[in-house]
Amino acid sequence: MKAVGRNDRCPCGSGRKYKQCCALKRGGQAMPVPANRPQTARIAQAMQTALQFHHAGKVREAAALYQQILTEDPANHEALHLLGLARHMLGEADRAIQLISAAIGMHNSSAMYYCNLGNALQERGRLQEAEGAYRRAVELDPRFAVAYSNLGKVLADLGRLDESEEACRRALHLNPNLAEAYSNLGNVLQAGRSVCEAEEAYRAAVSCDHSFAIAHFNLASVLQKLGRHDEALAACRRAIALQPNYVTPYHTLLFILSYVAGISSQEVFDEHIAFGNRFEGLLRSSWSRHSNSPVAERRLKIGYLSADFRSHAVSYFLEPVLARHDHQQFEVFCYANVTKPDAVTARLQGYADTWRNIVGINDDEAARLIRNDGIDILIDLSGHTAGNRLLILARRPAPVQVTWLGYGATTGLQGIDYRIVDSCTDPVGVSEQYHSETLWRMPDGFLVYQAAEGSPAVKELPALSNGFVTFGSFNNFAKVTPEVISLWSSILQGVPSSRLLLKTAGLDEAQQQQRVFDAFAVHGIGPERLQLYGKDADYNAHLSRYGAVDIGLDPFPYNGGTTTFDAMWMGVPVLTLAGDRFASRMGVSMAHNAGLDDWIASDAEDYCAKAVAFAGRLEYLQQLRSGLREQLRQSPLMDADRFTRNLESAYRSMWRQWCATGEHTAS
Repeated sequence: MKAVGRNDRCPCGSGRKYKQCCALKRGGQAMPVPANRPQTARIAQAMQTALQFHHAGKVREAAALYQQILTEDPANHEALHLLGLARHMLGEADRAIQLISAAIGMHNSSAMYYCNLGNALQERGRLQEAEGAYRRAVELDPRFAVAYSNLGKVLADLGRLDESEEACRRALHLNPNLAEAYSNLGNVLQAGRSVCEAEEAYRAAVSCDHSFAIAHFNLASVLQKLGRHDEALAACRRAIALQPNYVTPYHTLLFILSYVAGISSQEVFDEHIAFGNRFEGLLRSSWSRHSNSPVAERRLKIGYLSADFRSHAVSYFLEPVLARHDHQQFEVFCYANVTKPDAVTARLQGYADTWRNIVGINDDEAARLIRNDGIDILIDLSGHTAGNRLLILARRPAPVQVTWLGYGATTGLQGIDYRIVDSCTDPVGVSEQYHSETLWRMPDGFLVYQAAEGSPAVKELPALSNGFVTFGSFNNFAKVTPEVISLWSSILQGVPSSRLLLKTAGLDEAQQQQRVFDAFAVHGIGPERLQLYGKDADYNAHLSRYGAVDIGLDPFPYNGGTTTFDAMWMGVPVLTLAGDRFASRMGVSMAHNAGLDDWIASDAEDYCAKAVAFAGRLEYLQQLRSGLREQLRQSPLMDADRFTRNLESAYRSMWRQWCATGEHTAS
């Protein structure tokens, strides 16, 4: 982790620029060197110099001086606390916790010490302890707005959204201009109540501080969720311009590009390569030889790296593989960047030979851990999605590195050797040139589906009792682009009595509903033809909603994934439009492997024509519906044993290739 620059946001959580960090300044006034205990002139001068280094973003130099001060004056709790803060800024959360805790042991009446301890604990994923530290901070200083804001953040991570909102609003009552509190409030609202209100909170954060890069990024994330991609891209670029070494907006920008119609494969590829050159480029010269034994048939150590070992779509597809790995041939490690572990996390942990929690561990340290574990093949499951740790792979800790499952495009990193796809998502000769990785095509589909336990039964075709056909899509609204709305409107016009049911988070909010009504009204579709539903708290209740849908419509250019599988499992066939890249051909892979090739459209005209034609074949739809679950169950898409053996065969072949080349170093 690089030292934090003067104009970067301080990782202590204050929301201020680093040069205005709450640990070094308070209320806009520079913190003097505390004088509550005698100090020699030399130590006082050293403290002043260290603080100057700290303010200037020279964190390592400041840390070295704090250490020198502590050598001469071990009881100097101010230097100990600031050394802890410096270590936190350098990405050493565990060391920061030790140092700040020791400072508190010497001087337990500083609200600031407790607040900064909470920040380090929160980054390390020790959420209950962080909550305790923040609560102690506000007990010591009831007007400490930053501590209330950070308490709100950790309460949100703990899933206690009402308490979180209360803490954020308390922070804003104390300091109405605290941008960080508005940003944290936006996160709470986005997670729990209202994406539209979340947008308002993020805009308030930006209004309070136009240079607050995190708020611009958070605004981008909610705009993307609302399907307003142009605005989201602009907000991402603003965050990047404000804080060029803040990597998260780059990931989101790249992710959004796959959702936008009219952006070519070459443009998407170029942006990903630019990311790789920007963040991996300086690391490539430090790639070093691996000491892994190049024996082709030995037991291999494979490592899965993900932020999604939890209740998340990635885990739905990963669990059947983890549950079936051949542990005689493969020793399975999981590197979990999971900030909110849940019951799924605990279940997945039981499948691994070794489980490593890497929350709050910086990229260098995590890469060393993976290298020291002797991982032969490291598999990234996130790509550029939320919580990813691609910059660990950019350090090339394993001799063979792979990306699979979590992302719909190249990573842009030279350090990743392979990307797992199939011949439907990536026909031979079509997309190789748009990948920094070598494409590895699985013999069947690129993933395997595991249905939710206790899934509701398939219901009768609703059109038989409704007297009209209901089309439907349960995809997140980021995928419902203006082009999608235009084509779906044409389908509704082609089937005059039909309805369209849309279901996703935020569609139960009046403001978002009106936006949807307005978007369809442009194409002559009135609100009476639209049924809009928000997110269901219970997954089986979510699945039951498919009982109201006759025909599923796949969005484009970014197809559905879990939603398509769930629809088919519930007896609803999904019409998909074949595109020119992975994200727009996932539906092709799923339809083909499910035996639904007739449900693949070649272009927009064909898509509309097929939808209209299928809507007129109710007997066929009912027959298909009644047998589709079993058809899916008998397909390669649910043959977890077969898929896992194929995946293990791929890993073994990748390893053999590395052994055969003799290239036991990265270059």
